Amino acid sequence: MSVSTYVPDSTKILHIAYADFVSRQIGRTVHVVQYDDSLPLLAVKLFSDGQPYTIPSNANISIKLGKSDGKFVYNPALGCDSTRHIAYFEITYQMVVLAETVSPVIEVRIGSSIAASSSIGIIIDRNPIQRDDIESTSEWKVIQQAIDSAKNVIDYEVKAAASRSAAAVSEQNAKTSETNAKTSETNAKDSEAKAKSSETNAANSELEARRQANASDLYSTLSRSYAVGDTDYREGEATDNAKYYYEQTKNISLGLSGAFIPMGTITFAELQNQTKVTGYTYNISDDFMSDDTFKDGSGIRYPCGTNVYYTADGYWDCLAGSLLSGIKGDAETDFRQGYVNITPDDIGSYNKETVDNMISALNNIINMLIDRVVELEDLSGFAHLVVDDSGSELVTNDNHTIILSI
Repeated sequence: MSVSTYVPDSTKILHIAYADFVSRQIGRTVHVVQYDDSLPLLAVKLFSDGQPYTIPSNANISIKLGKSDGKFVYNPALGCDSTRHIAYFEITYQMVVLAETVSPVIEVRIGSSIAASSSIGIIIDRNPIQRDDIESTSEWKVIQQAIDSAKNVIDYEVKAAASRSAAAVSEQNAKTSETNAKTSETNAKDSEAKAKSSETNAANSELEARRQANASDLYSTLSRSYAVGDTDYREGEATDNAKYYYEQTKNISLGLSGAFIPMGTITFAELQNQTKVTGYTYNISDDFMSDDTFKDGSGIRYPCGTNVYYTADGYWDCLAGSLLSGIKGDAETDFRQGYVNITPDDIGSYNKETVDNMISALNNIINMLIDRVVELEDLSGFAHLVVDDSGSELVTNDNHTIILSI
């Protein structure tokens, strides 16, 4: 049932806490004492990324608390304030039976969709007088409520079945009465008064049979409304029916027992041929690209070793994996993984030693040319300079030639 408005009694002790469904900021710590029960209430102000969160009209609000001994508490809210920003929870024995620090979360459930808030810090101070008569157990009021509602619907269905049976008996009686009426009509020749009386009785019997038949139809419709919820006979019957509570209980049980079921290692090509059951998880042995059967859509590349599981809404989804499968240089042929060091040789770049040798050789040539230029400054009497492939020639005014080799 969805959460309704609740006004705490003036005798209650109210502890204020904060929870956010988006951000995870440090909230207000609540202090209670071991063995507190019922009198203290937890008033949780709800936020979404720092803004007040309004509880939807069709939502259920619960608190989930884990204890250090492995036991759990999963209880529904008492209700919410008129603004639907604050949810109230009863602090029970099982929530504070151990002196410790716990971090419960607030759960919002709409149908099969669930969201949990940031944790609330609760410090349970040790009671100076310890009690041995209270045992720490798991407390599941949310599940118990769903079971009780289902039982009520089943009881109603039993009563409806009994009503239908009674209607069938009445219908049979009506047929018998009709037969008696015909018999009375035959005897009317002997006694017209008896015939009229029998005819009146028959009409009354038929009217009663129809009334009971109509009542049977009504009980049948009402029974289906509480069992399946598809008759539009009652307001809110889509969520207030046995089928809905069964599915809720099943989803809760799956969530508590762990939804991931390892099914082994396969290739991506084999994935679509596997049995599609919620929680079935496969390890994919090769690199692959997702298609439209995946929750995040198609065209996303995943490496080998990615874990893929089947979701409750009919999609494949990935638990782990990285878009980077390996790395290599342009001059390499194989991809490498792990801590990879890329060198110039790996990417096909220049060899530093070779280039350094080339630069040194060029510097030597440049220095030699500078020395030749210095020598030429002393040969101002020559007419011109001719340079060919074999070297340089300096020609003098009297046609003497000097060969300069480089």
